[in-house]
Amino acid sequence: KNIVSHDWWVYILVSGVGGDIFYDTVPSIQYRQHRNNQIGANIGYLARIKRLRALMRGTFSKWNSIHIEALRNNKAILNKDSQEVLDNLILARQQNLFKRLYLFKKSRVYRQTIEGNIALWIAIILKKI
Repeated sequence: KNIVSHDWWVYILVSGVGGDIFYDTVPSIQYRQHRNNQIGANIGYLARIKRLRALMRGTFSKWNSIHIEALRNNKAILNKDSQEVLDNLILARQQNLFKRLYLFKKSRVYRQTIEGNIALWIAIILKKI
């Protein structure tokens, strides 16, 4: 019940247990938006600025902590590779810059877009992950 983004949680969990994930570049459903969305569609410069602010405030780090804790509670059902990724991710978040960079690279955590990956690495460098 503490999960921040349920669709993201499902993606993490299904891929973590070895399920098949298919990324379709052609949208087939409409993205439902409302005033109380915690995370809005990442469309336009204003949305990107809002996300950058949230990153700098530590909002994404807090959300990551919630998802990581939920994964820890379900670690037994994750496949071996995903358990290793989780362990590296947990350890990396506590390290100095160079060890953090090494462990994140080793974890193979990534985003779906170039912009997303750039933001991810900025967060890693600034210890906002």
